[in-house]
Amino acid sequence: MSGAATRFRQWWANLQPAGYLPGVLLSRLRHDMGTLECEPRSDGLVLFRAGDIEFLAQERVEPHFLMHEVSTQFIFHVPGSAPGDRHLQIRHRGSWKRTGIECIPPDARLEADASLTEALLPLDFTHCELAQDAQGWQCRLTHFGASEVVYRMPPLRRYVRLSAGQRDALLATFRALLRTPALR
Repeated sequence: MSGAATRFRQWWANLQPAGYLPGVLLSRLRHDMGTLECEPRSDGLVLFRAGDIEFLAQERVEPHFLMHEVSTQFIFHVPGSAPGDRHLQIRHRGSWKRTGIECIPPDARLEADASLTEALLPLDFTHCELAQDAQGWQCRLTHFGASEVVYRMPPLRRYVRLSAGQRDALLATFRALLRTPALR
């Protein structure tokens, strides 16, 4: 592949959709987070602090035909003592009513953790993954709220806010991850 083709692919991959305003979603999220300490890191990245909990919020843009979605990915680090290289996805179990959590690949110790399950059940997340490395675990959670849908035809911008109850459930999830023995 020629250098020009490689540069074109890189340019195309980094092209932002028309109407995307970096940082706008996170400024709305800062309002939804209430009294949490906030430290902007860049247009699309903010550090939040809630007592002993510290986490990042990052904008993620997903282009579609004549529209795009901007979602917030929350990134939380859980220190661990055992180095490893594992990757787990977590999702709710139950088709109509949430009955628990399940991991892919299965992890019985994590699925059986009552405090983690209790914290995750009310949380409306679309994606949750845990990745282990030498420093511990990193949780990447994408919430249904704290997102924005932008249509070009007809021109429309709709923000889905993060409610106070969901904010509290998010913080409870991070606290439960810190106490989970399966991540040590």
